[in-house]
Amino acid sequence: MAPQGTTTTEDYDVEEKLIQRETKPQSSPPLKWKPEGYWSDSYDFIEKNWVALLANSFEWFEFATFAYLVEPISQNFAAGDHIIVWFIFSLAFLCRPIGGSVIGSIGDYFGRKPAFWVASICVVASTCLQGALPTYIVGGEKWGQTGLALLLILRITQGIGIGGEVGSGIIYLMETSARRYVGMTMGWLGVSGGLGFLMASMVAATLNSALTKDQMNVWGWRIPFLVAIIPGIAVLYLLNGLQETEIFEEEVHHSHHHESGQNASQGQSNAANKQQQEQAGTESTQTTESAGEVEVEINSEQEQAQKEQSQTRHRTHLTYPDISASQGAFRMLVLFLLLAGAASWWYVGCVYVFDWLKEISGSETGYLRSHLLWVAVIQNVVSLPTALYSGYLVDRYGVKFTYPMIMGAIFLTGLPFFAILYTTQSLAVILIGPGLIFGICGGAIGTATSIMSSDLFPPALRHRALGLSYNLSICMFGGLGPAWVELMRPTLPLAGGYFLAVTAAVSLATYHMYAEEMLPKTHDI
Repeated sequence: MAPQGTTTTEDYDVEEKLIQRETKPQSSPPLKWKPEGYWSDSYDFIEKNWVALLANSFEWFEFATFAYLVEPISQNFAAGDHIIVWFIFSLAFLCRPIGGSVIGSIGDYFGRKPAFWVASICVVASTCLQGALPTYIVGGEKWGQTGLALLLILRITQGIGIGGEVGSGIIYLMETSARRYVGMTMGWLGVSGGLGFLMASMVAATLNSALTKDQMNVWGWRIPFLVAIIPGIAVLYLLNGLQETEIFEEEVHHSHHHESGQNASQGQSNAANKQQQEQAGTESTQTTESAGEVEVEINSEQEQAQKEQSQTRHRTHLTYPDISASQGAFRMLVLFLLLAGAASWWYVGCVYVFDWLKEISGSETGYLRSHLLWVAVIQNVVSLPTALYSGYLVDRYGVKFTYPMIMGAIFLTGLPFFAILYTTQSLAVILIGPGLIFGICGGAIGTATSIMSSDLFPPALRHRALGLSYNLSICMFGGLGPAWVELMRPTLPLAGGYFLAVTAAVSLATYHMYAEEMLPKTHDI
């Protein structure tokens, strides 16, 4: 033992470790794939957050119903003109950026939960009311014009709600999920959206098979909209039980409302540290045995911190540089282009294609009328497991592996299948293309795009930036996609295929030129 009043080497080591523990933030270990507990932990998370997934599924059912009922809606509101109906369909997409921005502001300033709830109210109310509108078939010219005007208003409201819901769902689940299975979490979000489309396509297919064309035009098309009121009210009630995300509480809410408190706390912390250092300078030296005890304690705390980091992986593995306003705007532009291929695939490749097949075949009844919607059902069924498998690939290999692979498949398959389908509308080709391959790619791409959409922006900016840029891209390339294709078709018969190829190429180029370097290092796994 050293003489009293002298300082040993062990004392310096212990003091240095204590200072490092108090003043230096613990660095995060590299994010590595750890299969232990992966499936059980991700399942437990979904079991606790099923309400958000249920809300997402129901709202996409409401939104997709319109797309699968283009023919009877066109007869009731547009004298059978499909182009007008597709533009009405697109109107909701034009309003999605507004919803993403307005409801995103609610999410960034007041919380993710109230933003989710406001968005859901807009969607539920506007969808149910669409089924009660007067039409040309039922009410004649005067009531038909009134119904058309009201339909436009309701589609605007629905678009605002969906625009806010998309960002709310992605961000809520991203911020509450552990990082090690965030891909699987986003895969379940894709499954919930796919279930919404699946239910919509099944209802439409069942009605088309069970009812005559006249019955569908007069009253059958109203059924999916009107019955939505029951589950809609249930979803709104369940959303009240959601808990606010920790990221909002600790980072966003704190920075917006407690800056003065932060400054005061910092001052108190500095004073406390100074006092501790003065006391440490006057204390007696530590023995070698006590040094060992402190070292064991430090190592134990480090192991515990690493264990907690491996479980949460939220803030510790997502570090952002200081982003100026211009840099934030540029990231929004990157996301806008990054989603172009996915948006066009979802709405031109997976939805519009069936209406296009009916038109080029020259038949609105019989074989195609009854069978194409069942192919859409198969497509939506196939998309569900592929969304989950895509989530697994993201967790296992990273989004930098998954996104280019899936977008490359979209680039390579869209145009060839449109060319084949233009020459032959055999059931086998339709099943393989729009039924299976389109469904696989559509389900898989959603997981990677959801994660990148959130990770491109820091939490304080995330809800507004994602809500605006994400919905602008879906509006331009998804919602308006069928309308652009219909306008180009007279001079370019394969306009749908070219549209898919060009947008996929733009997304791939944007990813490799800009987005790959912007994503947090978390993805280098």
